[in-house]
Amino acid sequence: MITPKEAAANLGVSSSTLSRWRHDNTFMPGVHYVMYGPRIFRYSAEWIEKFRLSGGRGAHKLEVIEFLESQRSG
Repeated sequence: MITPKEAAANLGVSSSTLSRWRHDNTFMPGVHYVMYGPRIFRYSAEWIEKFRLSGGRGAHKLEVIEFLESQRSG
């Protein structure tokens, strides 16, 4: 897990952009990030990298869906 500052640097965006992406569901809780408190977030380095490689256009959403389905089935 990486800090918001590290995630922003990896993606080449501001921390405000990360916040907006959390609020507009571009990033999914439990997949892209985990919230440890009202203002404490950590991002999954693996999923941030997948997002970056997709060009930020969400082309990795199929992987997200498959991941979520695998979590449900055990």
